[in-house]
Formats: sequence, C-alpha cells, structure tokens
Amino acid sequence: MQSQTSGAHACAARSKPISWRNPATGVAAISLFIILTLAGGNDVISETIHVPVESLTGALRILTFTAPVVIWLIPYLVVRQLRDRGAMPGTHHPGGYRVERTADGGFIEVER
Repeated sequence: MQSQTSGAHACAARSKPISWRNPATGVAAISLFIILTLAGGNDVISETIHVPVESLTGALRILTFTAPVVIWLIPYLVVRQLRDRGAMPGTHHPGGYRVERTADGGFIEVER
C-alpha cells in the first residue's frame, strides 16, 4: 500500500491526507472492548439496575455491532470536514526556522 504522505516521518504524520488513518478506528475499537467488557458482567449489571438479564443481553448484542460503527462515523466525519476545509491544525508551516541535522550529528537552525 502506498502512502500519500512524504518524508521520513510518515508514521507520525497527521491524518489530513489519509482520512482512514484518524482517531475514528481507535475510538470504535475502544467502544467495542467496553461493550464486550460490560457484556461479560451482564448478570451483575442486571441485578444492579433491576433489568432482566435477557433484555440486557439482547441490548448488548445489538450494541456490539451498531455502537462501534456509529461511534466510528463521528470522528471520521469531523476529520474529513477539517481536511476538506483545510482547517487541520499543524498542517501549514508559517515562516520561522527549520532544524536540520548536520553530517557530524549536530543540529542547526535554518531559516525557511
């Protein structure tokens, strides 16, 4: 797979040029693990909130598949809107200095 970013820092690049590489996937994965953790303790939760275990199990089954998808869409759409508007912070480089590494391993500041 070819990346749309350039340079040696492509792994740490912002998610502006590549919309699938954004916080949405991580947030969806975390929500899935939270729902599965809650589903593991559904008998204790049902006793605590006075709901039948079967009802809670059915709701958690539905949430296991729907919640990560819905939760994934929210940050994905936010990042796409920011990308399309060009409003991603840190993607433009105003004037100033750039740090470059010298051949002997030192660093120098170079004006842009």
